[in-house]
Amino acid sequence: MLRFADLIEQHGEEIAQLETLQSGKLLSLSRMIEVGWAAQFLRYYAGWATKIAGQTLTPSVPSANGEKYTAMTLRQPLGVVFGIIPWNFPVMIPIWKLGAALATGNTALLKSASPTPFSLLRVAELGKEAGLPDGVLNVINGPGKLGDQIIPDDRIAKVSLTGSVRTGHIIADAAMKANLKHVTLELGGKNAAGFLPDMSVEEIVNGMFEARLYAYRANLCLCRTFLGAYQPNRCG
Repeated sequence: MLRFADLIEQHGEEIAQLETLQSGKLLSLSRMIEVGWAAQFLRYYAGWATKIAGQTLTPSVPSANGEKYTAMTLRQPLGVVFGIIPWNFPVMIPIWKLGAALATGNTALLKSASPTPFSLLRVAELGKEAGLPDGVLNVINGPGKLGDQIIPDDRIAKVSLTGSVRTGHIIADAAMKANLKHVTLELGGKNAAGFLPDMSVEEIVNGMFEARLYAYRANLCLCRTFLGAYQPNRCG
């Protein structure tokens, strides 16, 4: 996994160019997030690979009559983790999913978003070059309805989605019907933004377009384009 992170950085400009061509994201953001942050996250998960182990310990459970308790944890991989990727961060977010899966002894099957398949395919090639065995990291492309065929498969142990609330309802329902399959959902619409009356329509429109490709997990107002003139005193 550390070698994998090194290769992402070494081929960073290629990955960034692919990402900007397919999504329209600013090239500076592709370099920073899809390359730089992705490599950092992958190194983080690589560190966990040597730290997750079974343990036996004495828990701090109140004793009624002096009895003692023992608790244990098991390092027990699930199997195949199916990750469904959104279009806006098609390298960094799959790194979250595959990094966690691989560090805990699982394999990963990732479905890229239909509009942005190319950068993830290139990253998967680099994973193979880094030494991942065949079948450990797998990528498929296609429409969302592919999940209808994959989620019920008995070989899939867990489903991880980053996407909309509507899609989350569909995925959760399918996972529950598939014998209460493990499922993790990261959901939400695009972020809210507030603009004060002194802003022009052009500033508002440009800011919203940029925020769509940049902001996540926070309410953000961009008063001007290209990240260079954020003015918090004019944003609400």
